[in-house]
Amino acid sequence: MSIKSYQETQESAKYVQKVKARQHAIIKKMAANISIIVEGNEHFKIKTLEALSLIQYKAPQKYDTVINYINKIKQGQKSWWSESNLIEKTFVFAAPTYSAVTEWYAYSIVHDSYHSKLYHDYRKIHKSSSVPDNIYSGEKAEYACLEYGILFLEEINADKYLIEHCKAHRTVRWWKNENKVTW
Repeated sequence: MSIKSYQETQESAKYVQKVKARQHAIIKKMAANISIIVEGNEHFKIKTLEALSLIQYKAPQKYDTVINYINKIKQGQKSWWSESNLIEKTFVFAAPTYSAVTEWYAYSIVHDSYHSKLYHDYRKIHKSSSVPDNIYSGEKAEYACLEYGILFLEEINADKYLIEHCKAHRTVRWWKNENKVTW
């Protein structure tokens, strides 16, 4: 290796260290302003905080729903939630969701926060620990969450193709094809 190549390699390594330090500082600063616990690697944390910041600054009312109905966002192999996760207000997102454009990930968080809202509002109104599945999942709930997410995308002036992609789901029962869903 020539001296020049060695110096370039050292400069690249220093640059990478600076970028990582800057990202870590950004994560700390952003996390201080967000009450949701984020668990995952650095890339996941950055993408999650970017999405939450987008929601917070461009759609404050939707952000209120997010922070009231989500306590924790975790990195996983597959994006999912269950009733036990809803009780704890915990959602899991996988790389196809959090690594996509920020608007898509933010949409997904907003969409899932509405599932949690449906679940917890029912419990509060009915003073019940048992919530029927059709309140927070199934056709009626999925379409309500879809529409809530579309309103969010329109509110933030998201890319028109993303909005149209979501609107196209109005006629698709995507939750019935769980094994084919890749997000």
